[in-house]
Amino acid sequence: MIAYLKSAVGIATMLVIAALLAWGLRVDHLRAYWHDKYDVISDQAGKVLDSVRIASDNPDLEWEDTATQIDQLDASLTQWKGTAQTQSQMIDELGRDTERLRAENAELAAKVAVLNRKRAELIRRLDEDAMDPGDRADCWAQIREAEDALNQLYKEGF
Repeated sequence: MIAYLKSAVGIATMLVIAALLAWGLRVDHLRAYWHDKYDVISDQAGKVLDSVRIASDNPDLEWEDTATQIDQLDASLTQWKGTAQTQSQMIDELGRDTERLRAENAELAAKVAVLNRKRAELIRRLDEDAMDPGDRADCWAQIREAEDALNQLYKEGF
């Protein structure tokens, strides 16, 4: 019986040792799993930190301040977008003003062309009158005609 008892104690001891060994292997496996997870997360956090350092031009940034720095970058980007939108609206408005001014310029150019034709006609009339002095006895009529022609030029803005 003692032999059976010794065998039973030996088998129980072996089972306990096997259970402890299995438990140790399981704990080691879990430790390795979480160690790998930590390494992956640590690498990702390092990449995020490096990217934020580059984006913010702040090489001394620490991990604890990364969230604040990202908020500041977001605020800066939002402000930049608002400024860009305002500038785009101003450029669009300037484009509309340019089109309006081009149309006004075309109208004024047409008016100038009409006035230039009128001026040329008045100058031609003055030249004709100068070439044909008319009746010398009626000098006052010639002077009035010259004054009328000059007044007409003055009225037309020449």
